[in-house]
Amino acid sequence: MTRALDGKSMEWVEPFLEQIPDIQVFQDLAIAHQQLGNSESALAVIERAHAIYPAQQQVAEVRERLLRGERLISGADSRATTTN
Repeated sequence: MTRALDGKSMEWVEPFLEQIPDIQVFQDLAIAHQQLGNSESALAVIERAHAIYPAQQQVAEVRERLLRGERLISGADSRATTTN
């Protein structure tokens, strides 16, 4: 079964990040928000990660890309779906 990304499928992420503020999960959530057309939410997620991990270069780079209005993924990557 293939599911497209939607906001409802991301509901578990916020409580998870409260318990385990994982850098990759922050990044993935920002990508998901951007793919759904929520650029402001994507930036807010990365700003939270940056506040927790100010010295983490990967987070800083993603933050800068979002501030420049760049897509975090492109081409065929942006059409990815989840297969179960």
